[in-house]
Amino acid sequence: MIWRTLQFLLVAGALLMARNVQAQTRPFVIGGETVMLERAENSVGAYLRAFRPNFATGRWDVDVTVTNGSSRILRGPIVLRFDTATQTAPGVVGATLDASGLPFLNLTAMVTGGEFQPGQALQTFTLSLGDGRTRPTFTIGIYSAPQVLLAATRTLTEDGLPLEGVVVEEIGPSQPRSFVSGRGGWMSLETSANIRGWRFTSPGRIPVIRLAPSGSSRVTELASPRMVTSSGGTTIFSAANIPAPIPSGWSPLAAALVQSGAVDLTLSEQVETGVLAQWDEAALAWRASVRFKLIQQVCLPSCEQMFRQPPPRYRERTR
Repeated sequence: MIWRTLQFLLVAGALLMARNVQAQTRPFVIGGETVMLERAENSVGAYLRAFRPNFATGRWDVDVTVTNGSSRILRGPIVLRFDTATQTAPGVVGATLDASGLPFLNLTAMVTGGEFQPGQALQTFTLSLGDGRTRPTFTIGIYSAPQVLLAATRTLTEDGLPLEGVVVEEIGPSQPRSFVSGRGGWMSLETSANIRGWRFTSPGRIPVIRLAPSGSSRVTELASPRMVTSSGGTTIFSAANIPAPIPSGWSPLAAALVQSGAVDLTLSEQVETGVLAQWDEAALAWRASVRFKLIQQVCLPSCEQMFRQPPPRYRERTR
């Protein structure tokens, strides 16, 4: 894969890039099909009251009211899951066990039109569980279909002109979807918890990677991918055309796609410290490999560094 040989030099700065924690998703079997559902925020919850033993059934009974205290619509399926549960034997009446062995209830039929509106409360129902003697301990989470967020972007040439017909493939899902940029290069991409990013490809051009935004905004502007024409050998990139996201705090000095052999790169400025980084396609992140001091020119990928200044005593060998 050509991404494993894509390397560029960066000014030393923030060398660690962390991804924000995404919403928790879990598989549930509903109607004979496995669906991935996302745990709603804590403002969506279940209120329990009148916890009491039912001597006729030998169970505990508790009245449950599920409310949507968030500012967004939750779309079905809607599931109430026992995220933790102890002393609930012989179980929860009417519940199904998930892959972790924890019970859940499908509440979708209680949601009008399949949409749980902000500020809405579902009809109160009675939950029966346990043995009516040993008081159970549990926590509850409400799960719904992953919220659809959009990332808007525009595919461009290396010169910043609109480029139509670019193929975009999702990175992350077990069955990734593909899309094609439309007129003017504009397109909107759906984001969800299992989408790590997208790969942009176009015949005769270097593929570009963009990571999925981690915010909660309904629409996020994604940095426009600039599709650089492949030279067939070594391709030199400008700072604006580097085909992978740059970590916050890093300043690119030079970048190249090295198919084979070596190439001399002249840095855009002289710096005191820097780092040579290589793109890791599996991790979707840059891996720092070599640090350097006070140089203006470097030879990639594994040859003797060439210095204009200072004197040769500062030379280091790349690995």
